[in-house]
Amino acid sequence: MVTIPSVTLGRMPKKERDRFLGAALSPSRKDLKLYLVVLKARLREFEDRYEIRSVDLPRALQEGTIRETRDVRKWVFWAELKMILARETRPESPR
Repeated sequence: MVTIPSVTLGRMPKKERDRFLGAALSPSRKDLKLYLVVLKARLREFEDRYEIRSVDLPRALQEGTIRETRDVRKWVFWAELKMILARETRPESPR
């Protein structure tokens, strides 16, 4: 991990600063895939605890089968993040 004072960022030429921040804030496809593995494991813990698949969670909440608690809200957050990352790591289709 690299830290850089904001005053140093402010003194950088815009092009260099944008390149630096882009690299720092844009994880590689490989990083995203690794994080996706971690998210899948986290979701499996919720699925095992509540005995329901993550894809069925929205319907279970709507039907009242599962009560919305802090724990369930975390589950919803991680499930939505997994969907986003899965889209980001999907191979691009040829044009």
